[in-house]
This record gives sequence, C-alpha cells and structure tokens, in this order.
Amino acid sequence: MSNGSTSNLLRFYSHKEVAFRYNGCGLSFFLSHGLFSSYTIDAGSSLLLKLIAQNKVAEGKRSLIDIGCGAGVIGLSIKKRHPEIDATLQDRDALAVAFSQAAARRNGLLSKGTEESPNLRFAGALAFEGQEGRQFDLIVSNWPAKAGIPVLKEFFFLAAASATEKGELAVVVVRPLKEQALAFAIEAGWNVKVTETTANHCAFLASLSAEAPKQHSPSFSLSPYLRGIFKGKGYRLESVYDLPGFDTLAFHHMLFASEVAKVVTCLVPEQGTTLIRNPGQGHIPLILAAEAKKQERKLSLPIRLASRDRLQLLTSGRNLQKAGIPHIIEHDASPILDTANEETKASLAIMDIDYVPGSDICKESWLWADQQLLPTGLVLFLGKSALIGRIADGAQGFSLIHTKKYKGYRLLLFSKN
Repeated sequence: MSNGSTSNLLRFYSHKEVAFRYNGCGLSFFLSHGLFSSYTIDAGSSLLLKLIAQNKVAEGKRSLIDIGCGAGVIGLSIKKRHPEIDATLQDRDALAVAFSQAAARRNGLLSKGTEESPNLRFAGALAFEGQEGRQFDLIVSNWPAKAGIPVLKEFFFLAAASATEKGELAVVVVRPLKEQALAFAIEAGWNVKVTETTANHCAFLASLSAEAPKQHSPSFSLSPYLRGIFKGKGYRLESVYDLPGFDTLAFHHMLFASEVAKVVTCLVPEQGTTLIRNPGQGHIPLILAAEAKKQERKLSLPIRLASRDRLQLLTSGRNLQKAGIPHIIEHDASPILDTANEETKASLAIMDIDYVPGSDICKESWLWADQQLLPTGLVLFLGKSALIGRIADGAQGFSLIHTKKYKGYRLLLFSKN
C-alpha cells in the first residue's frame, strides 16, 4: 500500500490518534470506528501488556507473532521496547493491518512509504494462516470474543504447534471466556504460570510444556470455523461462525433475493467481470448465479470477491468453488483501494454496505463504482435505508433503474451513463 493510500485511509476512517506508554516507551496509535476499541486503547490490551512487562516475558525473545493485532497496540508496543525482536502482526481485517502499518511508521518502526521490513511483517490473514513452517518465541493475542469456541480451541493448539521449544504465550480474553480458554490452553500443552482477572477480562501467561502434544498439525485449516449447511433457493452453502446469515437469510439478503430477477434481466452478458464487495457467507453471489441459470443468462466471469474481511473471502470463495463458479478474491482495506484495469472492470458491481461511522459513505461508494465499472455497467447498493438514501442523493453520472425497500433496508440499481 502506497503512502498516499495510507493517507487516504486515515483521512477516511481515523477519527483519533492517542498517546500510549509501554514499559518506558512512548507510542501513539490511530483509532477508527471501524476497528475494535474506537475511543481509547482497549483495557484488555493494557492489562496484557502490563502483565508482559511485569514478568519480563519479552526479554531475550527473538521472535513474536500478534494474532488479531487490531490497531497494532500489543505487537508494536513490544517491538518498540525490544527492537531486536522479529515481529509479525496478523489480523483478518485488512483495515486493521493498514492501521497497524500506519502506527509502525508513526512510531519509527517502519520507514516512510514502506509496508514492512526484514524484522517487522504484517499479514491480512486468519490465526496462523500462511505461517506454516515458522516458529515463534512469543505468541500474543487479545482474543476476539465472537470468533467461536471451536476457533478458540484451535488457536491454542496451533499456538503450541507454532511455538519454539521454550516458547511462551500471552493472551487476554473477555471474562466469560476465562474458564474455557484456560482449559483449552492446558489441553493444548501450555503450563499457565500467571493470571490476572478484572471485571471484564482475564489475561494469562503460559510456557510450553515438555509434554505438549505434537500430533496437532501446524497447518491452517478453515474447518474449525465451519458451522453448518444452509440450503437456499437454488443453491446451498457451508456457513461459518462470526459471519451473519449462517442459518437464515438476513433481511437485506431477503431483499436482494426478491429483486435479483430484475438485476439479471438488466445484465449485459459476457462483458468484463462481476464484482461483489462484502460477499459474506456467499449468499449474494450464489443467489445471483442461481437466478442467471434460471433465466438462462450468462454472468460475466470470473466473480471478483472483495472485502477487508479475510474470513468473508475464504468462506464465500470456498462456497463458489464448490458450486463450480470461477472467482478471484481481493483482500483490501477499503473500497477506495479496489483495483481494476480494463480487463477486470465489471459489468455488474454489487456493494453490500459496510459503513464505518464518521466516514463519507457517499463519496466512497461512488468513487468505487466509477473506478470499477465498464461504460455500460450496472451498480447495485444494498444496506440500511438511511445509508442508501445518502448514497442515492450523491449520484452523478449514473441513472437509477430500480429501487426497493424491505424491513429497514433498501436496494438501489443504477446504470452508468
């Protein structure tokens, strides 16, 4: 990501920069309403860093990975205090990764205009995805509360498989997950040495037991995220934890399903690609494909799946693969970063609105549509009525073809003039 792109992201999505101190080091971090803990440094992260500093956990460590790094507070604070550590910060949210990179530059840990260095890396990925073959002296995480119990369990086993022989673990969880997390850690072969519990959080430090089970594969798998089979009208998909629409269609997906016949009727076939921003579990592309088949119309392929959320992309991509639908995935922090050349521009672009409070949703949406579409393309916006109304008011160079409301949600279909 270029330095100009980062500036755009901060201008669009950051509302605040806050100062923070860790173990004698002064730092600052960018906050966003689109990321966890948008008003101040999260109390869980502060608790875990206090425990790490008090017990000198990071001293002498050569490598660390921060799983679910968010704005970068834990991993970058340790890196600032111990610059010799080879650090990797990982988050499924590309916006979080971009904010962590911006904070690294702000705090002198990266040079201006760079995205990483030989000993400071960033990854837009799920827990330990893409880290096969690497081992870490220190694994830290402020674990997301909604990830799902099977995913929490898998984390501790993957951490054990990814730790060096004398590796250590530093984790904070929300208070309701305390007993479950400690039980999973022990089962995975971690010796819990120190715990500290507050009204809302539990942080603990652990070392790897000599008897830790080594039979667990260190390879990432989507299996722990899988929740069940959803059977829709003309399609089926395998749903995952921590994404909506796992057992029933959300209202906005119902709205899309009710109007998809109109969308397919308006398509100019076999030109460019089909772009879907925020595909979720995969309902929108699969509903669209089912209707195109019903009408004996051809979609413009491949389907480009774009989102800041890696879990959405892996899940919807997996479901499209099972349905035999050609697709590509594009993991980026914002619609304004979606890239398209003349070969990949879309004849149909669909945006399931993911609004960051305080951002200019109107400017963002039309900039995205203008960049992505062929001259004869269609764009469909889907989301809460109030937000969609703001987008409708800003239409320039586009003509409204169709609109529909349902239970607080609204759909807009435009053609490019």
